[in-house]
Amino acid sequence: STTFLGLDLDTVVEDPGGYLDVGATQIEIPTGGEGLYILSANFNVTSSVNDQIILAGYALNGTITSTAIIYGQTGSTVKGTLSDHLTLTAGDILDFRARRVGAPNVDVTCTVSLIRVGAEYGTP
Repeated sequence: STTFLGLDLDTVVEDPGGYLDVGATQIEIPTGGEGLYILSANFNVTSSVNDQIILAGYALNGTITSTAIIYGQTGSTVKGTLSDHLTLTAGDILDFRARRVGAPNVDVTCTVSLIRVGAEYGTP
Protein backbone atom coordinates (compact mmCIF):
# COMPACT_ATOMS: atom_id res chain seq x y z
CA SER A 1 0.00 0.00 0.00
CA THR A 2 1.31 3.47 -0.80
CA THR A 3 -0.98 5.11 1.73
CA PHE A 4 -0.05 5.66 5.36
CA LEU A 5 -2.89 4.54 7.63
CA GLY A 6 -3.52 6.00 11.07
CA LEU A 7 -2.68 3.95 14.14
CA ASP A 8 -5.00 3.88 17.12
CA LEU A 9 -3.93 5.72 20.25
CA ASP A 10 -6.61 4.39 22.53
CA THR A 11 -5.02 3.47 25.87
CA VAL A 12 -3.58 6.06 28.23
CA VAL A 13 -1.11 5.17 30.96
CA GLU A 14 -0.41 8.76 32.03
CA ASP A 15 -1.57 12.04 30.47
CA PRO A 16 -1.68 14.74 33.16
CA GLY A 17 -2.01 17.55 30.61
CA GLY A 18 -4.84 15.93 28.67
CA TYR A 19 -2.87 15.97 25.40
CA LEU A 20 -4.35 12.75 23.97
CA ASP A 21 -7.59 12.92 21.98
CA VAL A 22 -8.60 9.24 21.96
CA GLY A 23 -11.49 9.81 19.54
CA ALA A 24 -9.26 11.44 16.95
CA THR A 25 -6.30 9.17 17.85
CA GLN A 26 -3.95 12.14 18.02
CA ILE A 27 -1.95 14.19 20.48
CA GLU A 28 -2.58 17.94 20.57
CA ILE A 29 -0.26 20.36 22.36
CA PRO A 30 -2.38 22.59 24.62
CA THR A 31 -1.93 26.30 25.28
CA GLY A 32 0.84 26.60 27.83
CA GLY A 33 2.37 23.31 26.68
CA GLU A 34 4.71 24.87 24.15
CA GLY A 35 8.33 23.81 24.38
CA LEU A 36 10.90 21.12 23.79
CA TYR A 37 9.83 17.48 23.78
CA ILE A 38 11.40 14.07 23.52
CA LEU A 39 9.33 11.61 21.51
CA SER A 40 9.72 7.85 21.57
CA ALA A 41 7.49 5.54 19.55
CA ASN A 42 7.67 1.75 19.56
CA PHE A 43 5.95 -0.19 16.79
CA ASN A 44 5.02 -3.89 16.86
CA VAL A 45 4.23 -5.59 13.56
CA THR A 46 2.49 -8.95 13.19
CA SER A 47 1.37 -10.91 10.12
CA SER A 48 4.38 -9.86 8.05
CA VAL A 49 6.46 -12.07 5.76
CA ASN A 50 10.22 -12.33 5.22
CA ASP A 51 11.77 -9.28 3.54
CA GLN A 52 8.54 -7.28 3.60
CA ILE A 53 9.12 -3.60 4.38
CA ILE A 54 6.87 -1.69 6.77
CA LEU A 55 7.22 2.06 7.27
CA ALA A 56 5.93 3.41 10.58
CA GLY A 57 6.23 6.95 11.86
CA TYR A 58 4.55 10.12 12.93
CA ALA A 59 3.01 13.15 11.29
CA LEU A 60 3.24 16.68 12.64
CA ASN A 61 0.26 18.79 11.61
CA GLY A 62 -0.63 16.30 8.87
CA THR A 63 2.82 15.96 7.31
CA ILE A 64 4.82 12.75 7.71
CA THR A 65 7.92 13.92 9.54
CA SER A 66 9.89 10.81 10.43
CA THR A 67 9.61 7.08 9.76
CA ALA A 68 11.19 3.87 10.96
CA ILE A 69 11.88 1.09 8.48
CA ILE A 70 10.84 -2.32 9.80
CA TYR A 71 11.68 -5.56 7.99
CA GLY A 72 9.08 -8.31 8.15
CA GLN A 73 9.70 -11.84 9.32
CA THR A 74 7.29 -14.72 8.75
CA GLY A 75 5.77 -16.08 11.96
CA SER A 76 7.31 -13.43 14.22
CA THR A 77 6.41 -10.12 15.77
CA VAL A 78 8.95 -7.57 14.61
CA LYS A 79 9.63 -4.25 16.28
CA GLY A 80 10.71 -0.80 15.22
CA THR A 81 11.65 2.22 17.29
CA LEU A 82 11.62 5.88 16.45
CA SER A 83 12.87 8.73 18.64
CA ASP A 84 13.10 12.44 18.06
CA HIS A 85 13.34 15.77 19.83
CA LEU A 86 10.78 18.36 18.81
CA THR A 87 9.98 22.01 19.36
CA LEU A 88 6.19 22.12 19.59
CA THR A 89 3.74 24.99 19.90
CA ALA A 90 0.15 25.19 21.11
CA GLY A 91 -2.21 23.55 18.63
CA ASP A 92 0.44 21.28 17.06
CA ILE A 93 -0.98 17.83 16.35
CA LEU A 94 0.92 14.55 16.30
CA ASP A 95 -0.52 11.35 14.91
CA PHE A 96 1.08 8.00 14.18
CA ARG A 97 0.85 6.07 10.91
CA ALA A 98 2.13 2.98 9.14
CA ARG A 99 2.15 1.52 5.65
CA ARG A 100 3.35 -1.70 4.12
CA VAL A 101 5.34 -2.17 0.96
CA GLY A 102 4.04 -5.32 -0.75
CA ALA A 103 1.67 -7.99 0.51
CA PRO A 104 0.30 -9.22 2.86
CA ASN A 105 -1.56 -6.79 5.09
CA VAL A 106 0.07 -6.38 8.48
CA ASP A 107 -1.13 -5.38 11.92
CA VAL A 108 0.81 -2.55 13.53
CA THR A 109 0.44 -1.32 17.09
CA CYS A 110 2.17 1.69 18.58
CA THR A 111 3.28 2.78 22.05
CA VAL A 112 4.18 6.46 22.42
CA SER A 113 6.02 8.44 25.05
CA LEU A 114 6.05 12.24 24.73
CA ILE A 115 7.92 14.12 27.45
CA ARG A 116 8.21 17.90 27.76
CA VAL A 117 11.78 18.72 28.79
CA GLY A 118 11.74 22.51 28.83
CA ALA A 119 10.58 25.72 27.26
CA GLU A 120 13.60 26.57 25.08
CA TYR A 121 17.12 25.57 24.10
CA GLY A 122 20.04 26.85 26.12
CA THR A 123 20.09 28.84 29.33
CA PRO A 124 17.38 31.49 29.69
